[in-house]
Amino acid sequence: MRRITTVSEVEALIGSPNELVLMKTVTRLDDDCLAILAIAPIAGLGFHDAAGQSQTTIIGGTAGFMRAESATQITFDRPSTLALSEHYPSVSLLFFLPGTHGETLRVNGKLAEITPSQITLAVEEAFVHCAKCILRSKLFDASTTITSGNFGTQPSATSLNDPLISQFLAQSPFVLLSSWDANGGSDTSPKGDTAGFVRVLDDHTLAIADRKGNQRADTVRNLLQSDQIGLAFLVPGREEVLHINGTGYLTDDLALCASMALGEKPPHAAFVIEVQHISLQTNSALQQAKLWDAASQVAQEALPTPNLLAIVARHITKNKQYAAQTALNPAVDQELTFAAGEAIISPSVRQAYQQSLENEGY
Repeated sequence: MRRITTVSEVEALIGSPNELVLMKTVTRLDDDCLAILAIAPIAGLGFHDAAGQSQTTIIGGTAGFMRAESATQITFDRPSTLALSEHYPSVSLLFFLPGTHGETLRVNGKLAEITPSQITLAVEEAFVHCAKCILRSKLFDASTTITSGNFGTQPSATSLNDPLISQFLAQSPFVLLSSWDANGGSDTSPKGDTAGFVRVLDDHTLAIADRKGNQRADTVRNLLQSDQIGLAFLVPGREEVLHINGTGYLTDDLALCASMALGEKPPHAAFVIEVQHISLQTNSALQQAKLWDAASQVAQEALPTPNLLAIVARHITKNKQYAAQTALNPAVDQELTFAAGEAIISPSVRQAYQQSLENEGY
């Protein structure tokens, strides 16, 4: 299969990030970020283990599990099974807010301190991620929840066609992908689609559609520099996480993309993952958070949820210096400043989300 190997190929296929997307990023946790951390019950975590293997998992369990020590430092209680190593300091987080429209908060940084009881991270960047992957997957929609009981775990599997592994993949509408750049910088990005969206190509190779996003293309750009990748698959209603790691690349292979079409609309590209390790394990954070339990969802929805789209607008307007450097259109600047104050950005963006999903075949 043809591999995408250069930045020019990526930009020809996906496009380059526009200035507004880049300007969402802040380098310190402001009050808006802290408000999200205060109510987020779980997060995806990308890291390297003590053996240097790329990993992705779910941490947390209760609202506010991540504690802000300052604008650039956050701390959480260390799960007994989490094998982080100071030799591989870069980590990445994606915080979920169940019950919202689907936006998430992504935070990237480095390990600052590891003790037997807690982990402290130094924050390098944060930004609100768009909702389309959550909307595609219907991750928190009760109609997609798997309610039947004992599924079992598989601490170490040797094939994607192992019955427990293939069953989980067939039910999963959502995956987190963690990747690293040439300097070791980490990113954890979400992918959501209809259940069973993963294509198992053989016992040790799978493919994931890359549909239109915000054009940051963090995972794609990282894979051009380092092919290591860690994945964590979720199934609504289940307390297990399917962990897979290996190496990956992006392809625009026509036959593969055609096999992933929705309403005769194929994705522009696909990730191909050559699998090295597979495990299906019960996750304590999912057990504690009870994300798909009706009572837990009601409790989460009762929390004072910030308007994440208004936060996006405020973060953009805070980057005035960057706006001047990129000659941001004054009319756009004025519109975003107003939106940040009045939160009127939401209806138009929601409509754009919906139109984009319809165009993709959903």
